[in-house]
Amino acid sequence: MDFVLTAYNYAKLTFKKYSSQYSKQKYTQPQLFAILAYKTYNKYDYRNIIENLNVSTKLQKALNLKTIPHYTTIQKFFKKLPVKKLNQINTLLLQQFPLYECYFSLDGTGFTNSYSDIYYNNRTKKTRRSYIKNHITVDSKYMLIRHHNATKGPKYDINFAISAIRAIRCYKPIHISR
Repeated sequence: MDFVLTAYNYAKLTFKKYSSQYSKQKYTQPQLFAILAYKTYNKYDYRNIIENLNVSTKLQKALNLKTIPHYTTIQKFFKKLPVKKLNQINTLLLQQFPLYECYFSLDGTGFTNSYSDIYYNNRTKKTRRSYIKNHITVDSKYMLIRHHNATKGPKYDINFAISAIRAIRCYKPIHISR
């Protein structure tokens, strides 16, 4: 419950109440963001998060929900969610949890936005030459993202590692692992 309230309060500081003056104004953007954050935190899919909201009256009261949104409402909100807003929320969190002399971990992973699976690509010999490569740096104390970078791959991880080490230098890291 604390996680949802924190996500909701930070979203109220970052998002406008509604995305447009012409929107239906049934759910606020902070409400939708808190639901999306709760979904991600608990590793639910879109349908399961709505089922969970239907059962939990505490969660409904905490988010001031009069009705439960359809799962496609959460999907559409996620598709339109600008990265700039996520960065603003992350910046607010980082100000709340200052950190010095800690352990850091670097990680990178690649993913495609293709609907075809790896088996199909291998069978038809249509391999992806380009994909999205996401790199993050996380502190070990609060488990917050301290640096991130998304680029088109394939790229060598060393390029990211150099920029990540420069970015987290201000935190005076004790140890950096990958």
